[in-house]
Amino acid sequence: MVYNACFGGFGISNEAIDWLLEHGSKHVHLFDRPSCFGIKGEWIGTRHDPLLVKCVRALKDKANGVFADLDIMKLDGTHYRIVRYDGEETVEQLTDEQEWIDASENE
Repeated sequence: MVYNACFGGFGISNEAIDWLLEHGSKHVHLFDRPSCFGIKGEWIGTRHDPLLVKCVRALKDKANGVFADLDIMKLDGTHYRIVRYDGEETVEQLTDEQEWIDASENE
């Protein structure tokens, strides 16, 4: 899955937008006119979309949006969440080793 590893915020470059569209992605939203930073669209799919992962692998730093430093994390399972602080993201995964307390259980 793809996440932003720096302060700023998740975003993809125009080059990544072009790459994704050329490879058949239906998860790119093109703006009516470029943003004030010249960006012509945005990613609207899931972060674990295989095509997004392939794009970031293929383009490396060229996939980064204006305020992004995109990185890839291999998931150990199927559950994750993205935690953001000032645009920097960390990924938390649900694992079988974690001990969870069910508050609905009565003792």
